[in-house]
Amino acid sequence: MARMRAVKQQLKDLLSAPDWRDHLSELRSMGQPAVGPLFSFLLLEPLMRHKAALALGQVVAGLEEGSAEDMHNIMRRLMWHMNEESGNIGWGIPEAFGEVLAACPRAAKEFHRVLISYVI
Repeated sequence: MARMRAVKQQLKDLLSAPDWRDHLSELRSMGQPAVGPLFSFLLLEPLMRHKAALALGQVVAGLEEGSAEDMHNIMRRLMWHMNEESGNIGWGIPEAFGEVLAACPRAAKEFHRVLISYVI
């Protein structure tokens, strides 16, 4: 649990820094431990939500290079949140979904129709 808090704080510090875009490659290498905290940041104010969506795309791009299963699990989680009746579509999930597709060619090939169906 302490490790998860440390990752969350590290991510928050990176995304709050004025030069946060310079750390995108570092985010890409953070892997699976960064996914949960980034999902929680999608609930925050609009600027942090945007940064978290972009960061999630980079993290998933890093995961895509390894196990396709991790990428598929995250995509299913994003789809689950978009389908939830609680209205999660308003808190950054579609943007995160789009950022993942933009950063991950394999995910884009497999999941682009899902995002288009939500847009329509």
